[in-house]
Amino acid sequence: MSILAYPQIKRTYGFISGQTMLQVTLVRGTHTRLTAAALGTGFPTWTTDGKGVVFRRFNVPFWAAADGSGKAGVVAPGLPNDFPCSPGPDSDSIIAFRVQPETSGDIFLMSISGRFPPKPLLVTSAYEGGPQLSPDRHWLLYQSNESGQWEIYVRRYPAMDREWQVSEGGGVQAAWSSTSREIFYRSGQHMMAVALNASGSEPTFGKPRALFVDEYDFGQNVSIPNYGVSHDGRFIMLRRTHGSSLRVVIHWTEELKQILTAGGVH
Repeated sequence: MSILAYPQIKRTYGFISGQTMLQVTLVRGTHTRLTAAALGTGFPTWTTDGKGVVFRRFNVPFWAAADGSGKAGVVAPGLPNDFPCSPGPDSDSIIAFRVQPETSGDIFLMSISGRFPPKPLLVTSAYEGGPQLSPDRHWLLYQSNESGQWEIYVRRYPAMDREWQVSEGGGVQAAWSSTSREIFYRSGQHMMAVALNASGSEPTFGKPRALFVDEYDFGQNVSIPNYGVSHDGRFIMLRRTHGSSLRVVIHWTEELKQILTAGGVH
């Protein structure tokens, strides 16, 4: 199962379950099937306006309306080695990473309608994956192994002219808070958070801190988050030890205070 939650959409989540794309509203406890089951279904992301979902189906990028109308189609410029990751700067675009033999994983801006050809944003000899555009559209978060191990980095968007390392001692599957002022990522079984202050000419980052720890599933890919963060800071995750059951993590700030008082997570 794969999970997606766009921070600005209130308690509405998408799931890939049994090769089927579902939309679930937690408040009402309802779900809507957006597509029939199909091979290769996975890696979902919202569109910027929350009216559509882009995901892989038959192992190519595919889009579907989120209103349950059944409107859907292939993302015209998509290839079998393209993986949707994040809403783009407008409702017709997504941020994706593309696997290429020459340069490993690279980051592209793609038009859902085919209005423009895929635009390379970051192409290097290292593997860059899991790109996540911040809700305010000013920063691009991603994962890279350029240092020899997986770390989390951020660049200004759309300039992409300089990078800053966010994680310390390794990190995977990064995501944004709804305010664009906090970055989440995973380090082993720890969920980590880093504060971002972008008010000055140079961004500054807080020290990574552990929010909570448990055995949660990492999903289909090492770089694309297999968890969701809602607009009010709730985490929704698959707990590995309970099969396919879901867990929503709330009130984690109070738990964090207790952990810090006791000396941190060990």
